[in-house]
Amino acid sequence: MVLEISRILGESGKKFSIVSRGYGSLSEKNGTLVKEHHTWREIGDEVKMISEELPGVDIFTGGNRKRSIINSIRRGNEIIILDDGFQSTNIKKDLKIMMINPEHNYAYLRNFKFMAKEEDIIIYYKSDESRKSGFHIRQSGDHGEYSFEFTSIQTQEGLPADPGELPVFGFSALGDNERFRSDLKKLNLKGFRGFKDHHQYAPDDLKLLIKEMNNAKAEFLVCTHKDFVKISDMIKDGFPLIYVKNRIKCDFDLKGYVLSIIE
Repeated sequence: MVLEISRILGESGKKFSIVSRGYGSLSEKNGTLVKEHHTWREIGDEVKMISEELPGVDIFTGGNRKRSIINSIRRGNEIIILDDGFQSTNIKKDLKIMMINPEHNYAYLRNFKFMAKEEDIIIYYKSDESRKSGFHIRQSGDHGEYSFEFTSIQTQEGLPADPGELPVFGFSALGDNERFRSDLKKLNLKGFRGFKDHHQYAPDDLKLLIKEMNNAKAEFLVCTHKDFVKISDMIKDGFPLIYVKNRIKCDFDLKGYVLSIIE
């Protein structure tokens, strides 16, 4: 959602920034303005992924979000996107979007039911396997849902990849590994392993994944962009890995709604 709103703001010509905690990173305590040379260990896996998707956009990390906001304003940014903004109850927001997966407890996305009474937009995840969902914009009463689509599959060199019918073995370290496993059914998925969210991969993990890939008689490992940024410095040419980029899909006019708020 942060990436999608960033695309909308970028197309509108608005100068904006992203403020993130940088969970578990070396910059979480003192904060930093993200630069291209920063590693995922310095700024966090999600922030590194976002920075690769949005070169040239100001991204600030740090547990002190108010400090990041002040620094962002000083750089002339007109709009600030708070990643995981529900954690910052001491900051007033002009637009609040709560994303809910009905198949999970509210808290797994760090949302809580009492917060839903105050949000501008509440949207529900629609998977291919479960369609218990709905959408509510308090002001207009529109209805809709969100899901995800693959935008590209790439090699470790960043080249387009098309596994076709070749068997693959998937893995991820997300808050919702099951969602990614379900998405991979678009491919010829032969097996899958999930790790804890923000898992820091080690060489032994890659050896285990190769072993499981071979046992499943798969040809490639496939992961998310978020996972790739954490293992890219550990793999060599010829390592059988491809990674997926995806994009959120909303069946309502998210762009029109966001622009109506900022204008």
